[in-house]
Amino acid sequence: EGGVFSVQPVVRQTNVDGSALTSSTTKCTANCASDVNNCGILSGSMKLPAADNQGEFSVDYTNLKITDSAGAGFRLTFTCGEQSVDSGIFDVSPASIAFATAVGGPLVAGAAFGTQPVVKLVKADGTSLLSTHRDVSISVVKHSGDGELRTGESSACDSSADCVVAVSVGNASFADLRVWNAGASNVVLRFASSPGGPTVDSATLTVSPKVAVTTDPGGATTTT
Repeated sequence: EGGVFSVQPVVRQTNVDGSALTSSTTKCTANCASDVNNCGILSGSMKLPAADNQGEFSVDYTNLKITDSAGAGFRLTFTCGEQSVDSGIFDVSPASIAFATAVGGPLVAGAAFGTQPVVKLVKADGTSLLSTHRDVSISVVKHSGDGELRTGESSACDSSADCVVAVSVGNASFADLRVWNAGASNVVLRFASSPGGPTVDSATLTVSPKVAVTTDPGGATTTT
């Protein structure tokens, strides 16, 4: 979101049989395809039609980008006079992600975190990104430290495909995350968005063991 496309589109202009034109002054406009919901804002510059080294006319774009949206399955429609053509499918990732709510205690081995994390999408200008096209999610894995990250008591978060939460109105709210088999260990969790892969790490978490007295003191001698 907000970043200029790393590969800028080029629209070739030809005769109906595909043969090269000898000249052209037809400009092409670019818009999000009609089936793309919440496309955001498409901006950039279009060059006038020009002949390449082979004499074929095409329209080049510069600084084309989409702001105020992210997701999978974007397409653009290029309209040149009375003719239109769609681009292939591409993804738009958020500029970054951040915590709306950080992981908080109590942090006890095997127990759900006292405060479960909420991760938000962030635009290039640092404000929250609330609008998405489709299929935006946040995953979490243990980045460092001891123990095993789980959601619930039995589901391990071993890979980025295991513990995934869909984004709704710019936020992904996790539930029932916990660290198993760790006591007083320095654990860091890594959250990543899809598509695109921007990440954010939690603060270092100290997970305490659950404790219980198994042998009470006894045999004390009274002194005077």
